[in-house]
Amino acid sequence: MKNKSKTSIRSKLTLWFIAISLIPLLIIFVIIYPQRVKQIRVSAFEKLVAIRDLKVSSIDRWHEHLHLDFHQLSIFRPLRNLEVIRTKPISDHLSYASIAEQINNFTKDHKNFVNVYVVDSSSSEIIFATNQNAIGIDLEDKLFYQAITKANGHHHSDIYFSELENRNVLTFSFSIKGIQHNGQHTIGYLIGNIDPSYELYPLLLNREGLGKTGETLVVDENVIAQNELRWYDDAPLKLQIKAEPAVLAAAGSTGTILAKDYRGEQILAAYTYLPEQKWGFVCKQDLSEIKISVVKMLYQMVFIFIVIATMSVSAAIWLGRSYTGSIIAMDRVISKIRRGNYSGRVNLKTNDELSALGNAINDLARNSEERTFLKDNLNKLAEKLLDQTTINEFGKEVVNYFAAMCEAPVANFLILDENKQYFETIYAIGKQIGDFEPIPVGHPKRAFVSVIRQQKGKNITKLPKSCMYKITAEGNSFLPKRLYLIPLVSESIVVAIIGLAKDSLFSAKTIRVLQLSETLLNSAYTGLMARERSRIFSEQLYRINQQLEERGKEIKAHADEMTKQRIILEDTAKKLHNKNTELEIQKRIVERANKDLESFSYSVSHDLRAPLRAIQGFSDILIEDYSTQLGSEGVRIAKIIHENTEKMNSLIKDLLELSRVGRKPRNISDVNMKEIANVVFHETINEKTMKKIDLKIGNIPNIKGDSNLLSRVWANLITNAVKFSSKRDNIKINISAGSKNGFVVYSIKDNGVGFDMQHRDKLFGVFQRLHTEREFEGTGVGLAIVKQIIDKHNGEIWAESTLDKGSTFYFSLPKE
Repeated sequence: MKNKSKTSIRSKLTLWFIAISLIPLLIIFVIIYPQRVKQIRVSAFEKLVAIRDLKVSSIDRWHEHLHLDFHQLSIFRPLRNLEVIRTKPISDHLSYASIAEQINNFTKDHKNFVNVYVVDSSSSEIIFATNQNAIGIDLEDKLFYQAITKANGHHHSDIYFSELENRNVLTFSFSIKGIQHNGQHTIGYLIGNIDPSYELYPLLLNREGLGKTGETLVVDENVIAQNELRWYDDAPLKLQIKAEPAVLAAAGSTGTILAKDYRGEQILAAYTYLPEQKWGFVCKQDLSEIKISVVKMLYQMVFIFIVIATMSVSAAIWLGRSYTGSIIAMDRVISKIRRGNYSGRVNLKTNDELSALGNAINDLARNSEERTFLKDNLNKLAEKLLDQTTINEFGKEVVNYFAAMCEAPVANFLILDENKQYFETIYAIGKQIGDFEPIPVGHPKRAFVSVIRQQKGKNITKLPKSCMYKITAEGNSFLPKRLYLIPLVSESIVVAIIGLAKDSLFSAKTIRVLQLSETLLNSAYTGLMARERSRIFSEQLYRINQQLEERGKEIKAHADEMTKQRIILEDTAKKLHNKNTELEIQKRIVERANKDLESFSYSVSHDLRAPLRAIQGFSDILIEDYSTQLGSEGVRIAKIIHENTEKMNSLIKDLLELSRVGRKPRNISDVNMKEIANVVFHETINEKTMKKIDLKIGNIPNIKGDSNLLSRVWANLITNAVKFSSKRDNIKINISAGSKNGFVVYSIKDNGVGFDMQHRDKLFGVFQRLHTEREFEGTGVGLAIVKQIIDKHNGEIWAESTLDKGSTFYFSLPKE
């Protein structure tokens, strides 16, 4: 009977061990499989959205660059003088050749444009063209030309078949405004036909990341395909797509969808609308290809189940013969751990390997319980912080969350006031906000001293009877036994404090959560403060701009009135003098506003650099530590983030430099201008570039001024002259000086690309550029700094230029 009893126990133990091992595994597989299927689909949608956004951004940049470059050609001066040129014999004027050369050079530099045409608005005939066979053709009956004339400015078309080019093209056009009519009269149209197969189609045909079935496509407002398709030959302008993603995109919607495509195949698609081009964009991939991953996953799960089942049966048979009670006890605890219940413990009185295993299981349960607790609470906290947009909402959510987690009956959120003298409670639970006295920064209460000075959270155990967290209700007093304070730090200053009070000990788990939460809370709070400052800066900047515009209008109105009075009544000189005095007052007001704006820009630029460094640091971490998980596309995107943060850092650096120059006092001394110009040239220009520069510095006189500031003037003007002349084989720079009305006038002349004088008012503005960044690098702040330095010296700066014939910059400084 004894043997039978042992045999029965072993059999039951074996069966139970097998059941306990395999059934939870089956349950886990049943739960995991649909979740993994859903995750694969979600990941596929996210990938399609990322590819969609990247391609749309590329199309927008392509379209914008072509638009800007073609606009520069449309304001070419000989084109605008076309009305005068056509009244003279060709032999009497060289501008025909200049126009033809400029247009031909443009098409050579811009391979997207197959042909460029100049059309006379009065006759609708082509009078200039890179395609000589098209000269003289009348475009009046052409639909695309009718659309151009209706636009009366600039126009860009959808892709269409051009009889002139005998291919599919897009058309860009700009009105040519005659010089004789102050730019108000249209004398012709500049039309450029763009070959989409040169850059647009290859961009769309690049199917990297879309597998064997994916593709991207563009449709017009009538849902007609605009580009070549993977599964349909000769699709552009011929295939009208009735698939739901394309219809939604053409209607202006953005989103993701599971639907059928133009072939009738089930697909996952991410779609959006390009408002500038009036195109619908779709990025899609066949559902069948995505399901391959699901099938592979199912095979893997079956294989794992078979392997684990085989191992479980073998182990159960062996262990069933060797162990009984100890194994069952440990199995029960392990089963609880598998279900996520970490409260079970193994109690063995033996002193062998089983006891050590039991202790290890107990340690695993305790550690898992603590890790789960920490992970769940930190994840919940992170989710709550992501949804907050204001400091008040932040404080409310954090205090409520921590109070519930720690079971603290009293808690509050304090922030530093604007004068940085007191911490004031803005949200509380367990007491009214008014019951919490402000905490002075200079002489804080004892419980707050170490937290403010050490800038680190602290669990405080000894509280005075006068503690601000004390509660009195119905004659009874509640004095907390424990107080936990968490400081929030910005720029090495405690700017907010979270207080939690309770009548019992804080558990080790909750203290650990509070400690680990400090970094997360500080990052979230710093981000909120940065967004709040950015919002305030934007509002103030908008108000200042509005005031400047109103002042500008008033000044213009006064100037117009004075001009009329001077023409009609010459004897009103006294009134004109009064008006000029009033204008001088307005100018001082504007200058004061500019100084306030410079000071504000300096402060905000410093605040913006902190989150920018965080973005740059995290992108470096992604590239260096997570490149294998991100893949090549993820690394490339992370590098793009890094490069753009560097560009933004350069802009902020230049903005700080501009603000710093505005505030720096002058240190007046005798300045050897010729020596400074010569030293600056040799220090700023590299040897390779210097070899092709012909620099001439005349006998320019010395001046009284700040040598450091004037060195910056020469550095900016000389580097600008070299940069905008860099496309010349032989760069010529001539520095000279003269005298006029008690001022020394210095000049620097180059033979660079020049600029259109009608835009000279923008030349010395912050971030104002007359050339695209693709042509010449720069932030658009250098000349603004130069003007600020010259203004500080009571001088003036101006420039004269002719397109493609160089520029001359002048600045005057008082002799005394």
